[in-house]
Amino acid sequence: MHDIINGGERQLPLSISAINQSIGANIKVLTKEWWNRSPRHEKMTHIDPSLPSDKYIKLTSSLNRRQTSILTQLRTGHAPINKHLHRIRNNDTPNCPHTTCTGITEDIHHLIFTCPRYTHERYQLTRKIGKMEFSLRKLFADKDTIPHTLNYLNKIGRFKHIYGDVAPDQEE
Repeated sequence: MHDIINGGERQLPLSISAINQSIGANIKVLTKEWWNRSPRHEKMTHIDPSLPSDKYIKLTSSLNRRQTSILTQLRTGHAPINKHLHRIRNNDTPNCPHTTCTGITEDIHHLIFTCPRYTHERYQLTRKIGKMEFSLRKLFADKDTIPHTLNYLNKIGRFKHIYGDVAPDQEE
C-alpha cells in the first residue's frame, strides 16, 4: 500500500480489502439491474423475489447434486416434463402421460397442483406443509418446505428414471 500525496496533504493508504468490497457492491448493483431487465425476472419473481442473491445457494447447501438439480430445473421451468421436452423437440407431445389427463399439458403447475394421478401424494404434502402454504414459492424457496417437496417428487416417481432417489436423508 502506498501513501498518496494530494495537494500536499497525506491521505490514508488504500486498502485492498476496501477496494474489493466496493467492487463487489458495485457488481451486485449491476447484477440486480441486469436481472430486473431480464425476461426471466418475471418468471422467477413469483418463486423467489430475492433473486439475484446468495439465498438459493444457502438454501441448497444441504442438498445433494440430484436434489439441487431437480429443484433448479423445476424453478426455472426446464425440468424433464413433457411441456419442456416438447418445446426442445425431445418429445412428440406436451401432454401429461397419464390416461386420466388426456389432452392436458404436463407443466410444473399440473405436476405439482392438479394431476389426478398424484392426488394421494399431494394430499400428504399439503398435510405436511399446510393447505394455506401450498404455493410454488413455499415449495421451491423455503428451507423448511423443500425436504417435503423432494419427498413428494420422490413418491410420485416422475423423475426416478433420471435422478433416482431424490428424497432427503430423513423425512420429518
